[in-house]
Amino acid sequence: MAKNAGYIMELPVNGEAVVRINAPAPTLEECQKFVGGYIEIQRVKFNGEDGQMILNEEGKLHGLDVNLPATEIFRNTYPMTDDYIVGPVLVLTGNSKVE
Repeated sequence: MAKNAGYIMELPVNGEAVVRINAPAPTLEECQKFVGGYIEIQRVKFNGEDGQMILNEEGKLHGLDVNLPATEIFRNTYPMTDDYIVGPVLVLTGNSKVE
């Protein structure tokens, strides 16, 4: 089954979100550069679609700032959690998801 055309949403901690529609999946190096370190991938629901949230695996250890928009997406997916997301985040859907 073919994947849906996807998009990449860049969610910096401070600043405007950037959305790239029908973008190819980012490489590991591109993900690491954007989040500033090793990556962690969380499954999320966004706009009714299955997606991936790419974040800095060690962001809390490094004291990165809370990312409120990313935290909202995460908590909407996992409503029983009080966890939060820090640092810049990528949200990927459809063909833009990493394998």
